[in-house]
Amino acid sequence: MLILTRYNPDPDGLVASQALAVLLDQTWGMSSRRIYYGTVDQAINRAMLRPLTPGWKRGSMSLKIDHYSAVALVDWHYSDACLSTPTRGQY
Repeated sequence: MLILTRYNPDPDGLVASQALAVLLDQTWGMSSRRIYYGTVDQAINRAMLRPLTPGWKRGSMSLKIDHYSAVALVDWHYSDACLSTPTRGQY
């Protein structure tokens, strides 16, 4: 499963997405990939990204969603979808 958080993620979205990844793994044995777009600007958010959310990668527009069985959007906002959601096949 591909897990995406909002553009320019904040701590609650990062941690909620990480919790979803742990739940998927420990409950159903499902692997996941966690991706964020934009920047993690504030120092406190960057500090939280490293130890509390291992396995996160910054997304690139060349990542294809067709490689995943499902996509979860966590802490996503309508404005994110309008401004920053890549089209199908471009995650």
